[in-house]
Amino acid sequence: MAQSVIIGLQGAVSFKTGATEQTQRLASISISTGQALFDVSAYGEEGWVERVNGIKDLAGSAAGFLVMGAAGNNPFDFVTDVDTLAITFATGCTVTFPCVIGNVRIEGAYSGLNVVTFDWAKAQGAAPTIAWVEA
Repeated sequence: MAQSVIIGLQGAVSFKTGATEQTQRLASISISTGQALFDVSAYGEEGWVERVNGIKDLAGSAAGFLVMGAAGNNPFDFVTDVDTLAITFATGCTVTFPCVIGNVRIEGAYSGLNVVTFDWAKAQGAAPTIAWVEA
């Protein structure tokens, strides 16, 4: 299979809160992954810091247009429990994991679009489920 570039937000993002799936019309998504680095240098080292990697983390945000008129699009409807977040970048390229919603921000302007932003972070210790087309 030839290598392809994923352009734009071709896929979808869905938040599940129990049996309800949020249906916000998202315009952007950000996802950041990393891991803590620990300094394990000891007395007597020879001038350079020694580090090891720690536990991985996953966090980000999703922003879209505030909508109404359908079930599952109330941005204040999030439960405080762990939700499932599924990000589909393109067909066959999906990341799914349990997450918690930290903040919901709504911004609007007179006669302009109202934007809702959800900040989230991975919950629980299991690795995310990743499907990625490689060949």
